[in-house]
Amino acid sequence: MDASLVPVAWLIPSIAVGMFMILGLGYLFFTWADRTWANYQVWRSYRKNRKQLQMKYVVYRMYHETFQARRLKAWIEQEEPLLKWHEVGILIPVQKSLILSYNYGIGTRRSLGRAPKYSLDQRGQVLVMFLPVLLVGIAILSLVLDGGIYMWHWQSLQANLDASCVAAASGSGYGSYVDSLNANDVPSEYYVPYEQGVRGIQETFDGYRAWLSGPHQTYLSQFMGITSMNIHVRTRCLSALSRVLPIAVQEPWVLDGIEFDDTEYTILGNGAECVVCQGSDFAGAVIPQIWCENTNCDPRHYFGSAEESNSPNVFKSLFKDTIQGTEGSPLVPIGGRVPQISGVSNRFLVKAMVEAGYVPGDQIIVMVYNGTIDQPDPGYGPWENLEVIYYALATITQFDPNTLYVSFDEKIDSIEAVRELTISRQIPYDWGEP
Repeated sequence: MDASLVPVAWLIPSIAVGMFMILGLGYLFFTWADRTWANYQVWRSYRKNRKQLQMKYVVYRMYHETFQARRLKAWIEQEEPLLKWHEVGILIPVQKSLILSYNYGIGTRRSLGRAPKYSLDQRGQVLVMFLPVLLVGIAILSLVLDGGIYMWHWQSLQANLDASCVAAASGSGYGSYVDSLNANDVPSEYYVPYEQGVRGIQETFDGYRAWLSGPHQTYLSQFMGITSMNIHVRTRCLSALSRVLPIAVQEPWVLDGIEFDDTEYTILGNGAECVVCQGSDFAGAVIPQIWCENTNCDPRHYFGSAEESNSPNVFKSLFKDTIQGTEGSPLVPIGGRVPQISGVSNRFLVKAMVEAGYVPGDQIIVMVYNGTIDQPDPGYGPWENLEVIYYALATITQFDPNTLYVSFDEKIDSIEAVRELTISRQIPYDWGEP
C-alpha cells in the first residue's frame, strides 16, 4: 500500500501528544535542573567553609545580644526578606535556594554587605543544556513515529507481494501478479521496470520469485532532512503442484481407506509395503523427475536437476528437495512409470516431510500404483519402477521418527482433477539454499 494512504486522522493527534509530552518533560527537567544547580553551588560553598561556619556560629551564640548581632538581624529582615531568622542563629531556605551569609563573617561589618554572587537567583543556567535535550527528544520522536509508519508500510507491501506471488503461481503468471498488486493499490513504480532481485517477478523451475522496491515518504523526519527512505521486500512461492508429493501408495490401501474413514495407513518410511516386491524393500518414495517408458526403465527421461545416473540411489537429496519445495516436479501422467528410491533410511524420508513444515491435518496428493514393483531385466540396472494408475487425496494423521501415517479421502482419476485440487503456497525466500 502506498505510504500516502497512511491515515492522517491518527497521525496528527499522535504527533501532538508526542510533542506535548516532550515539552512537558522538558519543562520538568529544566525546573528540576535549575533548582538543583543553584542548590549545588551553595552546598559546595558550605562544604568548603563548614569549619568557618561552626566557628562563626559559636561567636554568634556568645554575643547574641550585642549591637553587631542586632544589626545583623535587622539587615537580614530588611535586605533579604526571602530568609527567615531562627533562634538557633542558622539561616534556612524559604521558597528559594539556600542562601548563607557566613562567607562574610557573622557579627562583623563585612557581614552587613550583600550576599555573595552565587547566592543570588541561579535560575536559567541550565537553559544551554535543555535546548539540545529538547532537540534530541524531538529527533527521537520523529524517528520513532516515522519508523513505526515505515514498518507498517513494509508489512503491507510484504503481505501484498506474498498474495500476488501465490496468485501468479495459481493463475496466469505475470498477469495475475499485476492484477493482485493493482487490487491492493500498490503503485506500479514498485514493480516496474523489471530488475532481477529488486523489482518485478521471475518464473523459476518450481514457482516464482518476486520483489517490490520503491521510496517510502517520511513525515516528521523531514525536519532533519530525511524526506524518504527506500523500502524493499521479496518473496518466493511454489507452483500449484507443490502439494503433489513423490510418494506412491498401493491401491488396496487406498480403496479400503476410502471405504473405512477411521483407518490410517503407513505411506512413507517403516511399514510402507508393496504387494509384490521383486527387489529392494519399498519405503514409499519415488522419483517423479525421471520417467520410464517400460518396466526396464530404458530409455529414461529426466526433468529439472535430475541427470543421467547408473543408480536411483543417488537421488535421495532430490526427493528431499521435492518434498521441501526447492525442486520442481512434473506431474506424472496416469499410466506413466517412475523409479522408486531404495537404500535410503526411513528416518531421512520422514524427516524431510517434517522439515518441509507438514503437520497432522494437512491434505496431500499421492500417486497410486497397483501394488507391484517391477524389476528390470538383467543388464538394465537396478531401476525398479511402478506404474501410476491414478492419484489420491489423503490427510496426514500422525508422524513418528520413522513413519508417516495418513487416512484416504478420495480417488483422483484424471490429471485435470489433480490440477484443480492443487494449491500454490508461499515459502521462505532462501529455503533450501546453502
